[in-house]
Amino acid sequence: MKVRIAISPGASLADPSSLAAAIDGLEARGFDTIWLSDGWLGANLAPAEAGIAVRRIGEIAAEAEREIDPEHFGLSIPYLREAPGKGLLDALRARRPDGDVTDIAPVGAADLRRVLTTLIDEGLSKFVLR
Repeated sequence: MKVRIAISPGASLADPSSLAAAIDGLEARGFDTIWLSDGWLGANLAPAEAGIAVRRIGEIAAEAEREIDPEHFGLSIPYLREAPGKGLLDALRARRPDGDVTDIAPVGAADLRRVLTTLIDEGLSKFVLR
């Protein structure tokens, strides 16, 4: 099992041993990898919402006199090769009753390309297709 520990912009540790104490013993519990990151990977967001998040995170980082590499923003995207059945469509709509589910779960290669292009325009560069 892998563990990712994200330190949010502006977060600080009281002393360096705090992080060590937080992760001490994880390897003995079966975790094999630990990353320390300062990026962002969102999910279930339309491209415009993801863009708002990227800009806001940048603002917060700047207020804390920190900078996040612009290549460290991404989104987990449920990609569908064909139109979803009623059950899956209902599940997607339950997560996003207020929006177009094809903005969060593109259907087919052309729709995926549209969503990825829009996300790239919004400042995201890392994508997990699931």
